[in-house]
This record gives sequence, C-alpha cells and structure tokens, in this order.
Amino acid sequence: MQAAPVEQHFWAFPESLVAGAWAEKRALAAELRALAELCVTTDAPEGALAEATRLAGAARALLDAQPRRTFLEAYPSLATQADLAPFADRNTLVGRCNPFAPPLVLVTEGDRSVGRVTFGPVYEGAPGCVHGGLLAAAFDQAFGHLQTRLGVTSLTGVLTVRYRAPTPILVEVRFEAWVDQVSGRRHQLRARAQVGERTMAEAEAMFVEIEPARMRDGLASR
Repeated sequence: MQAAPVEQHFWAFPESLVAGAWAEKRALAAELRALAELCVTTDAPEGALAEATRLAGAARALLDAQPRRTFLEAYPSLATQADLAPFADRNTLVGRCNPFAPPLVLVTEGDRSVGRVTFGPVYEGAPGCVHGGLLAAAFDQAFGHLQTRLGVTSLTGVLTVRYRAPTPILVEVRFEAWVDQVSGRRHQLRARAQVGERTMAEAEAMFVEIEPARMRDGLASR
C-alpha cells in the first residue's frame, strides 16, 4: 500500500526540524500562553501579583539582552523551506512559538482546509463568548492556508463575516474553508465555523493572486 504524500507548504514543515532553541521557544510560548490565561482570570492578592510581575520582568530582561529578528528583517535571506519554517511557527494564530496563538491547527481534508481550535478566556469578548474579531482572523487564516496549500500566492482583498450565533469559549471550534470560484486573479472563497453540528459563523472572501516573484521582491525591498 502506497503511503499518502506528505503535505508540503509554508505551514506544513517536518516536525523533525523542531529541536534545540526552536523547541525551547515553543516551550516558552506554551508557558506564556498559560500565564496569559492566569493573568486574565486570577484573583490573586496584591503580594502574589507583585512577585509575579517581578519574575516576568526578570524573564523579559533576560531575553531583551539577546539578539532578535522580525520575519521581515530575515525574509531576504530565507531560501528554503527549512529557513522559512521557524518563522511559520511564529504565526499569529497557528504558530506554536507565538504565545498569542491559541493555537489554531490547520490541516487539509480533501479539497478543503479544516482548522480546529479552542479559544480560552484570553480571547473572550462578551461574557463566555469568543471576541468576534478573533473569529474573523481565524477565517482569514483558514483562507490563507487553503490558498497556500493549493500553491496560490495571494493576499486578502475582501473578507466578510456573518455571525449566526455567539461562539462560546472553552469548546472546540471547527473551521472549514473551500474555493467557491476562480475568475482570473480573483479567487472567491467560502468558509464556516461550527461547534458540533451548529454553524456559529460563515465567511466569504476574495483573495487576489499575485506573482510569487512580485510578492518576494515587494517584501524584500521593505
């Protein structure tokens, strides 16, 4: 029986690359993610908060003394998937090295991109509900994943979200994105977010295809 092909694109890199400092950054991000949730929800007394602030400040000072690079600064020197992979893992919503990321896990199922995520209290808007702007961002990320794994270099032109019901925190939300139609450089995409069988929100987007070289040159020149 032939093995299934390994998905290869910006957000699908071999986990074997994650070692050393990269693995430690993931571990740090996980601790910071948990700390952020505690910061939002804790009713600790003044003394405990003051000590936690001191310890957080010491960690910040330690890292502040180390070298750093943004994705934009590094971009001109990134030539291979292995070069790009650590920066993919810093992504705002899916990157396990980014403490802001929930993280959203995106995979390919047939001709669709499917994401699963549980938003915690850090992402709460109305009491008990995910902030609507985070749902919009997750839709945009699912559309980006869809285009990338199809080999289409594109940017968001228009994104419209229809909220059907408040989406609860602390339960898994499933995002599903697919191509509706393509007209020249314009790609019309659709998606939905579900909790169980219930649709919480739907999205439509128009992504504009861009030549890869134009994208690279535009970013590298910034």
